[in-house]
Amino acid sequence: MKIARLAFVLTVLTLCGNAHADTELDKLNQEVVTLYKQGNYARATKVATQALKKSKLSYGSNDLQVAASMNTLAELHRAQGQYAQAQAFIQRALAIREKVLGPEHPDVATILNNLAYLNWSRGRGAEALDHIRRASAIHRDRAARSEAEVSPGAIGEQKTVRHVFLRHASLVLIMAAWEPGRRPELTAEGFEAAQLARATAAAAAVANTGARFAAGDDALAR
Repeated sequence: MKIARLAFVLTVLTLCGNAHADTELDKLNQEVVTLYKQGNYARATKVATQALKKSKLSYGSNDLQVAASMNTLAELHRAQGQYAQAQAFIQRALAIREKVLGPEHPDVATILNNLAYLNWSRGRGAEALDHIRRASAIHRDRAARSEAEVSPGAIGEQKTVRHVFLRHASLVLIMAAWEPGRRPELTAEGFEAAQLARATAAAAAVANTGARFAAGDDALAR
């Protein structure tokens, strides 16, 4: 699980670097990554807090850069078992992204997925399920709208959202085991989420092959 969470932080910090050109902020973010890899969460949290202050000072309190910094801090607090602090940061990050990007944006789904993981860590299964359902619905609807699209962006998104459907399926099936009375409906929901994960992986593979063919890559023919 640590590898998965590191991948999350690396993704967040990549978004930080792309949001604005800021060498000082990039250095702070890279230091957070290094400290996270070393397992020095306490020090990483202090540096990430500096990065958040820098973001607010440079771009204002409601900027996407600030949301990304808060998302990073939420994971660092979660990794230390500081769930209340993590919850506060991630809820604020969600509010900023929803306001700036709209409630159906894939970056909002990313926060919802992280929020689901946090609530599951806190033993709040019902809340975790609510958040992962919403994240899953966002990606499901986007996939349905872009079935025929073979652009690099669409292919990349299809490849990266499969884990959301898999988490949805996993949480629902665990809940089904805990709640025998709701087992049929939860099992059906879990199966549907698993099918979406499978379909997303297949769609990405097909789209990637189509894009290569359209670009004149005949490697498969050989």
